[in-house]
Amino acid sequence: MDTSNLKASYKLRDSKPTTVGDIRRLIGFLNYYLKYIQNFSQIARPLFELLQKGPTQGRDIVKKRNFKDGGKGSVVIMSNTPVDW
Repeated sequence: MDTSNLKASYKLRDSKPTTVGDIRRLIGFLNYYLKYIQNFSQIARPLFELLQKGPTQGRDIVKKRNFKDGGKGSVVIMSNTPVDW
């Protein structure tokens, strides 16, 4: 592990993500080490569940992303949406 990333990873245990964007950045950081972590998808499942739209989780702020092929698009949770950690 790169020593600069080692410092960043130690900071993770003291901080809590507050928005969907923070969760996405965290998953992006952790995905770099995906091949070194056995059963990563099972371990990271709670993080991915925070990104799912759920009526009881206060994620009603969404936008529609349209595809160039004229498809229906997909619902995306905006990055500034707060999360319940």
